Amino acid sequence: IISDDYRTIEMVYPRQISKKQAYEIQNLKNFINSVSTKLDSIYILNNSPGLYFILERKNATRFDLPLLAGTIEKRYEIVNDLARHKPRFIIEDNSAWAVDGITDRIRQPEVFEYVKRNYLRYKEIGNYTIYKFR
Repeated sequence: IISDDYRTIEMVYPRQISKKQAYEIQNLKNFINSVSTKLDSIYILNNSPGLYFILERKNATRFDLPLLAGTIEKRYEIVNDLARHKPRFIIEDNSAWAVDGITDRIRQPEVFEYVKRNYLRYKEIGNYTIYKFR
């Protein structure tokens, strides 16, 4: 049964998501399309790799799942990639699942500290916070 409370997004059909999620993702996609090109990289601070696909942007690091950067060396690899590639925008999904009950901010303190020092909180779109390179 298809409810009026849910929508499909063409790129992830036949999956259905809530109207609110669809609205936020579409607004995020519209924003990213308006301020960047498909050649630009971004970084998603959370374990939401599907956003790279939906937003049609490449990851500035090799970690689509930051959870896999479980050692300090790998977290610094993320920081070094961000410093080298300087993605114009970094996106935080404030509704992202906290794996094992540990938030991404706690799991990746070095990455979040780098973002805090080098990016400005730029825009909020629903559950998404967008940071812009200073």
